[in-house]
Amino acid sequence: MFSGLLAKDKNVMMQRIITMIVSAFLVVYAYEGFWSGAKNKMYLLGGLAGFSVILYFVLIKKLYLELDTFFLTIFFSLGFISSIVAYGVSISFFTSRFFCAWMVFLALFYAMSYVKDKEKLLRVAGFAFSLAELSECIYVLFNATRSLTEEKGPLSESIGCFRNGRLCAVGNANLFGFICTSFLMVSVFGLLLSKGIMRIYYSVCIFVAWFCLGLTGCRTGAVGFSVSMGIILFTFGIKKFCVGKKDHVIIRYGTVFAAVLLVTALLIESFVFPSRIYHGLVKLVMGDDIFFNSRSIHDRNGALADRSYIWVASLKTLVRNPRRLFLGISSVSKELVGQVYEGHHELSHSHTHNVFLEIARSHGILGLVVWLILFVIWACRCIRGLFNYELKPAFRYLAACAAGIILMGLTEPVPFLYKSSWPLTMTFFVICGFYAGLNRSEK
Repeated sequence: MFSGLLAKDKNVMMQRIITMIVSAFLVVYAYEGFWSGAKNKMYLLGGLAGFSVILYFVLIKKLYLELDTFFLTIFFSLGFISSIVAYGVSISFFTSRFFCAWMVFLALFYAMSYVKDKEKLLRVAGFAFSLAELSECIYVLFNATRSLTEEKGPLSESIGCFRNGRLCAVGNANLFGFICTSFLMVSVFGLLLSKGIMRIYYSVCIFVAWFCLGLTGCRTGAVGFSVSMGIILFTFGIKKFCVGKKDHVIIRYGTVFAAVLLVTALLIESFVFPSRIYHGLVKLVMGDDIFFNSRSIHDRNGALADRSYIWVASLKTLVRNPRRLFLGISSVSKELVGQVYEGHHELSHSHTHNVFLEIARSHGILGLVVWLILFVIWACRCIRGLFNYELKPAFRYLAACAAGIILMGLTEPVPFLYKSSWPLTMTFFVICGFYAGLNRSEK
């Protein structure tokens, strides 16, 4: 009798510990873009904590038997070999920002996959994460608005300003746009899962995230979020109008698909309004003397054409020699993508603006193959979950969010490049961990 009670207490205690760990990671590293001098220490601290969590789940809870662990071990082994080939034998690989960041991501993945009451963890961790992101967005918007009235002094792209009509923070407009995108996705998830007054809270979060994302002019984030909404609406439409219906099957599916495309397009269009609303409010409150050149997602700046040049240059560097082709330049390399524009060799980029090309550039074809295998495994789990109507809509929406994030990776190196967006990457790995655990429980 007492042994059963004790076992139950242990499970409850472990649930609370895991929930605290996941929430702490999500809250602390949601502010990663605002760290300055303490960044190296915070990475090392997170790496040590993440490594401890991974060791517990992999060794004590025997998750080393999982297929995910096998391919992740191969990936890190290849990364270590690539580092040795490029720079020689050194333990600096295990103290690098790459390794420390991935320890945090995988700690979130394993913790989410193991915990028994996933709904309770997601409720607590999602609320903590959304609260951190809400404060971050308000802080950035306040600083950016204040910068409009400052006649002198440099604008800070770290804490918030408007540059070229776009809301910038943590480095530039796109990086802050990725933060807003993860905030928006988590807030919609919270709205679907919550009841009562929490619905009001998450509605406010959705508005703030939508407003800030629109001000950033980040097309990638707007499209990624809108597509995630379109995917979950498509599953709702199929369940209501197609499942179990035997008449006019093609017309039913076609109509649902067309309706979802229209709704997705309207959602993308909605991100035009924040800049117009803000521009009007600035004029109303501060007067016409304040100059504010707003930008929207419709403004053409040649970004896609520019990325195509970067992709070509990345492929050229990839096949420069066998080491680069098979092992990449190493995950700890700071080499830039150069020779992108003919006649302007002084211009370079820090990454390839494509998640799969970036993996190939950093980890070679071998690393890319490993990640593609993992991607297929995780995608199959998410697809099964997406059309599993026994799951709550909030949990099925998580699969749609993962698809939206991967879509963003076609033009940005998310979610596998730790330097681009911690919040977006952490969200992705929590989702993949959730479906990994769900898949294990179904066996």
